[in-house]
Amino acid sequence: MKRFFKLIYKHIDITLLVLLLISFTLGLYSMLTKIGGPTIVDYVIQAALSILIIGDVAFLLGERKRQSEHN
Repeated sequence: MKRFFKLIYKHIDITLLVLLLISFTLGLYSMLTKIGGPTIVDYVIQAALSILIIGDVAFLLGERKRQSEHN
């Protein structure tokens, strides 16, 4: 178990991206299955999560590009 947590900590950026994607997917599901329909707050939360996911992906791609330039 200790090795698992070390691995997660070593790849914390990927872990956070996966957690954000899970949260986004569950949020969309709850939005679509809500009886009263989605509200403005639901849309705002999903937009914020989308921006975080896009920023995280851009950060990961930029970091990989910098690492490949150094090698």
